[in-house]
Amino acid sequence: MKSKLYGHSDEELFAISYKSDEAFELLMLRYNSYLMRLCVYLTSHVEDAEDLYQESVWKLYMLAKKKQKVDRFKPWLRKMVTNFFIDKYRKKGKKDVSLTDLEEKGYEVVDDRFESMLIDEEDLSEILSHLSPEERVIVTLRYVDGLSYTEISKELGMSEVNARQKVSRIKKKLFSKLS
Repeated sequence: MKSKLYGHSDEELFAISYKSDEAFELLMLRYNSYLMRLCVYLTSHVEDAEDLYQESVWKLYMLAKKKQKVDRFKPWLRKMVTNFFIDKYRKKGKKDVSLTDLEEKGYEVVDDRFESMLIDEEDLSEILSHLSPEERVIVTLRYVDGLSYTEISKELGMSEVNARQKVSRIKKKLFSKLS
């Protein structure tokens, strides 16, 4: 039997999650792949991505129970996870990504937007391993989530010019590593 909650928006589901675990579970079903993919792109490491995912879901659940108000769920979720990543993982050293490990664990980590780029999965893991956590956040926002420079600047609390400069520097850094 189909739940009555299926017709609700993400924002409505989150709003009623404080009293309905079914609403929260449905919301997580909708965002499970997106959230895991975001965690993988941010951390560039399977175990760290799984930890960030679990901690983010727990934090999200606790915020739902506190009746946190959310106007636009997906951007809010992305910002919450990104900020949590920055706070928690900024001090950790860089680690290499093993996409084979991710595939063995059943995760699909490649976003459709990467299909149009001339980068295969193994190259992507190598590229991300050369970036700092802050740079991975910026690359994820720009090329995975498709945010504009204006949106990136608002998301990370910097000027639009600074966002453009950081993306430009990251691209130069990556091109120098690839050549």
